[in-house]
Amino acid sequence: LTSLSLIGFTAAAVSITCDHGQPPLESSMVFAGLTAVYVLFYNFCNDMNDPFDGVYQIKRSAAASYLLQTKWIITNQPYGRS
Repeated sequence: LTSLSLIGFTAAAVSITCDHGQPPLESSMVFAGLTAVYVLFYNFCNDMNDPFDGVYQIKRSAAASYLLQTKWIITNQPYGRS
C-alpha cells in the first residue's frame, strides 16, 4: 500500500509540476494527509492485533483498598462472636 501510494503520487506529481519542478501545494497536502491516515491506521491495527503487549498494571483505587480493609477489620474482630 505504501509503494502504491508513493508511485501514484509520483506519477501524478510528474504530470503537473510548476516551473521549479515541485508539485503543487494542494497535492503535497493531500499526500501528507493520506500518509498520516495510513500511519495512524497501521498503528491502530497493530495495537489491536496484540492488545496486551507492553507494560501495564492493574491497581486498586484508594476507595477499594479502604473498603477491603474495613471488611477485614469487621470479619476479624475478636469481640462480638458467639
